[in-house]
Amino acid sequence: GYAGEINDKVLKIIDRIGKRCDYLLNNVTDIIKLGNLKSYVVFDEKRSDAKGRTQFYPVNIVKYIDEFLMQNNALTQEKNITINIDNQLPDAGKRSNTDIMANEENLQLIFSNLLSNAINYSHINGIIDVVLSEKESENKKLICVSIKDHGIGIDEKQINKVFEEHFRANNAAKFYEGGTGLGLSIVKVCSQILDADIQIESILSEGTMVTVCFKAGEIYHE
Repeated sequence: GYAGEINDKVLKIIDRIGKRCDYLLNNVTDIIKLGNLKSYVVFDEKRSDAKGRTQFYPVNIVKYIDEFLMQNNALTQEKNITINIDNQLPDAGKRSNTDIMANEENLQLIFSNLLSNAINYSHINGIIDVVLSEKESENKKLICVSIKDHGIGIDEKQINKVFEEHFRANNAAKFYEGGTGLGLSIVKVCSQILDADIQIESILSEGTMVTVCFKAGEIYHE
């Protein structure tokens, strides 16, 4: 309004320009993040010694998830979304049973992208389930975190493409215009850095669940 009154038609045009600028900024930011993460993966693989490689330390995953959801509670308010936490870990109160070797930078990128996706593709007044569980794989204990929404879901014909850079399912692009198609690519690379497994399950019009499984108590680079 510094240059005078603006009519409704011009305001709508300015609003569209603003949204496109936000989209471009988010896209550029995600591209930079993804590029940096890829360089970490290549750098680590080329090093034969531990010096200079990605650093990990014990992270209590139960405490981390609780704090992460509290810090991001405001994100759910716009769509009035409820988050339910289901901790299925045995003896979850014992710290040694819920520690993983990781770093908060990569955990933050993983769970912020997964939670954002779950919110963006959920319906108003929707529910998001966060499940912590344990399983065995090749005689190793894994601690898994699943984030499940009950939103639009993904067509089974497109589910194998969701980790590709810039890919967006047809219904996702129509439902939410602000996505860059890089969120799950970032999650995948961060999971590789942490030597974690990632799986996705989805049913069209019913919802999507992404599960990340971390090796419990595994000792990585020191």
